[in-house]
Amino acid sequence: MINRIEKKYLLNSLSEELFFRKHSVSTHFPSRTIYSIYFDTICKSDFIDGEEGTIPRKKHRLRWYNKNINALDKINSFYLEKKETLADTRKKKSVLIRDNISNALLYVDSLINNKFKKRTPVCIIKYSRKYYKNFKNIRFTIDSNISFLRCDENLNCIETHKIESKILEIKYSKHFLNLNEFIFLEQFRTRYSKYCEAIKALYRL
Repeated sequence: MINRIEKKYLLNSLSEELFFRKHSVSTHFPSRTIYSIYFDTICKSDFIDGEEGTIPRKKHRLRWYNKNINALDKINSFYLEKKETLADTRKKKSVLIRDNISNALLYVDSLINNKFKKRTPVCIIKYSRKYYKNFKNIRFTIDSNISFLRCDENLNCIETHKIESKILEIKYSKHFLNLNEFIFLEQFRTRYSKYCEAIKALYRL
């Protein structure tokens, strides 16, 4: 279980230039392409919670790295992630599933569903992520080439929506209470949720 504070910023050419000019950062991890299958109820209750800023709220996704979605039937390593947003922090729990996609989906179903609430795959989100950190060991990621994919029950892509924006995320623990060095970024601060934006774009909500 990971507990941390996350702040997001919508990057354009100006804010990205400012960030790298004002901060000395180094590559923390090799860049990679991330794919996530998101699950929600038929009435999109997790989406509604995200849009309304409900606290606490949660979302579930099945994630893998670098291997193209067209080769999904050949992938045998996935991560089931549960993200919870609380009043002052976020929690993320990750479970490694070493199996094919069909069995991975069955396992996800057994973990996240019950007779009162049923979640099924509603979209796939793809993006490129670069990883950085500074001398204080505060971590940063920059996401680009973001695509939202609407899928059918067999995970076949039936619609794609591409996003031009880049998202900077600062991730740090609670003991970094004074982050005035990032005050210049506040004008670019956003609550941007890839999942919520995907649902609005793909389901016209």
